[in-house]
Amino acid sequence: MPTISSFHWSDSYVGLAYPPGSSYCGFLAMKVSKEVFNHPVCLPQALAEGVLAGQRQVEDLINSDIACRVETPQDGSLVLMRYGPLWHIGIFCVYPTEPWVLHALANAGQVVRHRLRDLGRFGYKIEGFYQWL
Repeated sequence: MPTISSFHWSDSYVGLAYPPGSSYCGFLAMKVSKEVFNHPVCLPQALAEGVLAGQRQVEDLINSDIACRVETPQDGSLVLMRYGPLWHIGIFCVYPTEPWVLHALANAGQVVRHRLRDLGRFGYKIEGFYQWL
């Protein structure tokens, strides 16, 4: 019978502080892509422009040539969500055997990991899953 490791790559990110006034969810997606999956990418908008730039980043991502929509997400896939009128981005992970989303939450002040099935309860509506190209 296979054993389940007590460490998951997402553990390294849970609890990281969320810089106030930033578009950290997009930055986190790029950081994880590079550090964990060895796939450097850059979202279209400058990260230093703040929260509104973060909204443009996610909208641009949907219509860009840096990611494509997928039906079945895998570890590292992007999870695009809406929270009311706002866009939000997270990273899909399987931990240890069920789907989770790693994402940076401004109101929590840190990076968190939520079960995919619980996102609706927190007010998030999943727009779709994407894979970096």
